[in-house]
Parts: sequence; C-alpha cells; structure tokens
Amino acid sequence: MKGFISLVLALTPWLMSKSFDKPVHVALSYDEEIGCLGVGPLIDIMKNNICAPKLVIVGEPTDLKIINQHKSCHTFETEFFGKKAHSCYPDLGCNAIYFANEFINELRKIEQQLIQSVVDSNFEPPYSSLNVGYIDGGMAHNIIPDYAKVIWNIRCLPSANFQDLLCDLFESIVPSIESKMKKKHINAHISNRNTSNILPLNQKSFPEILNLLTKKDSKHKSGVSYGTDAGYFSQIGWPTIVCGPGKIEQAHTSDEFIKIDDIKDGISFMMDLMVGILD
Repeated sequence: MKGFISLVLALTPWLMSKSFDKPVHVALSYDEEIGCLGVGPLIDIMKNNICAPKLVIVGEPTDLKIINQHKSCHTFETEFFGKKAHSCYPDLGCNAIYFANEFINELRKIEQQLIQSVVDSNFEPPYSSLNVGYIDGGMAHNIIPDYAKVIWNIRCLPSANFQDLLCDLFESIVPSIESKMKKKHINAHISNRNTSNILPLNQKSFPEILNLLTKKDSKHKSGVSYGTDAGYFSQIGWPTIVCGPGKIEQAHTSDEFIKIDDIKDGISFMMDLMVGILD
C-alpha cells in the first residue's frame, strides 16, 4: 500500500533536477483505513495554504490504471440494550442478541434489494452492497444477554445516496424492533451511530495530458468498489484521480507485496505524467 509513497520519494531528485516552475506537493494523511479520518484536517490546511492544483493523484495499487470513480462507504455501530436474567427464566429478561439478529436479518433483506436495483457496469460488483462485519454480545450460555453490538457498512454507487437507501431501516424497521424490545423490558432500546463516511469519487474532467496517456490503454478510466481519500479532494473542486503501482489483490493480505517491475513502470508513468502537467 506504500508503493506509491516510495515511488514519489524516488522521483524527488529527478523533480529537483528538472527545475519545474510549478510546485509538487506530497501530502500524507492518516487513518484512511478506518474511515478517511485524517484527510479532512489535511485538506483544511492545504486549501488555505496552496493554490488549487491542476491534479490530485491519490496513490493506491491500481496497476497504474487511472481510476476516476469509486463508491462511498458508510459505517455504522448499532447497539441493543436489553435486560439481563438467568436463562431458566427467559420471561424475566430481554435478549439483546435475539433482537440484534432480527436487525441483521433486515440488513440481509436490504442487501438483496440492492443487488436487484440500480447497477453500474463500471464497478465490480456493479451494485451498492452491504456487509455485517462484527458482532459482540453476551457473557455466558446461562445468562440472557442485556447487550449486543453490530458493526456494519454500506458501499454505495456514486449515484446513490446512502441516507435514501437506509431511510426505511431507520425510520420504520429499527423503531419496530425497539418496540418489540420494550414489550420485554420498558427500558430496552437501540442506539445507532454513523461512525465514519468515505465520500464517493465521480470525476468527470481531467488535465489534457491524462487524455493523451490513457489513449494508450483502453482499460484506463474506470471505477472501483473500495474507498479512498480521493472523494474529499474532488468534493472541493480539485481534479482528482486514483492511481498507483501494484494490484489491489495483493493488498490487505498476510504477505502483502509489490513487484519491483511495478515500481519501475510506476516511475516511468509518473515521469510522463509530471512532464505533461508541469512543463
């Protein structure tokens, strides 16, 4: 994942020797993996201290394909508060896990609806998707659990609004489940937090040099389903693409790697791109 950084650092002596009259800025954010938490403060500083750039390149392993679209990603933490009791007296408790399970089943229904709704062939999969990634709750087999937590996310096509897709869930389904919980225990309730949002990227225009370079490869200019910082730069009006050496299939694995030849190809590509933009 840091291949692009090494590539840019390797190019620094060459950049200095060329004496371009336009600056190149290297910006490093943090906590991109848990929701692009660092890019917001970074952009606040950049937009007040530099001129609007001709192009922002967000480095990701795209096999040097130029990515101009990616999905948004919105993460939620939904907590269920029931009532603890001994399992031999089930009527005295409110099983938070049971109601969390009912909630998860509703998420599965939404997931199936997404598969059968709007599609965009620029992405794989070509539809908005939903995932339950973490469940926590319970203490022992003989104790009715009074707490359960579900962490989940929805990845939306750039044309989709996550609030519209989840409107019925939060306005109708969750209150209905909570009402059932309160019949078991008056203080039972559900709490929901939107913990992070990765903005979509849907870049329509580019510097002309990109059009020249991408004509060499029909696979360029496409969409991906993972999220990046790129949507935040694009949102403020800066032309933004995602591009870098290496393949995404090799990222987030136990033996994450990048081939030396990929770095070499990346250096050549970036040199051509920078000459076209900075000259």
